[in-house]
Amino acid sequence: EQAAMGQRAAKLKANIKTAQIAIYSTCIGEERNTESAAHLASLVAQQFGCKAIKVDKPVSFQRQPTGNEQKLLWDLARAFRDYLRANPADSNYAMLAEYFINPAGGQMAGAVHFVVCEKSGDWVLVDFQNSTHEDFQRIAPKSVEDCDRLAVERLAKRLK
Repeated sequence: EQAAMGQRAAKLKANIKTAQIAIYSTCIGEERNTESAAHLASLVAQQFGCKAIKVDKPVSFQRQPTGNEQKLLWDLARAFRDYLRANPADSNYAMLAEYFINPAGGQMAGAVHFVVCEKSGDWVLVDFQNSTHEDFQRIAPKSVEDCDRLAVERLAKRLK
């Protein structure tokens, strides 16, 4: 699967200027944040010169609580893949972000995850950041907007 993801990521990189990316409502705990999706769409469009659109449909999924961040990340990736297989995106690509943050707390976020899939649900990129990563430490996200910025910066680095 990793090799196939690499090929799909190379294709996105090569075609990013003409790509259309649907940005789904950001997962923050049990909440779905459409303002974050709109902000992400704006940042993605600015960063890559592509068309990015906010999708108001929430991606709902269930998972078992765990302290294993990799499991949380891949549970998110599988849930988004399965959602898109049942509800293909109206764009070439789809993105779903998840933030472990208290939006009103002003404390540093615990983690920032995102998944980019082809419209059919095939994974292109799966990324996570937490306090052990350099980009996370540099940005030190304390707000949803900071998390949005970190997600887009990570997406840009992954597509270099």
